[in-house]
Amino acid sequence: MTDALVEVATARDRFEGDLLVALLESEGIEALLFVDDAAQMYGSLGQIEPVTIRVRAEDAEAARQVLEQRDVTPPMLE
Repeated sequence: MTDALVEVATARDRFEGDLLVALLESEGIEALLFVDDAAQMYGSLGQIEPVTIRVRAEDAEAARQVLEQRDVTPPMLE
């Protein structure tokens, strides 16, 4: 098992990111939300850096399948 994390999705904001993480975790896939909270303190600057969802490399394909099956279409699903 590797500790490398792979980005599987981006979200428009922290709320959407939390929902995507919850969806993945409900399917047994550990997911982490990466957000630049410091940038969000300054209002619109928070839009510069996307909220990203990352999983372990070995879980990436399963995570993408879960997101696709649930009609979730994050921009970074490639």
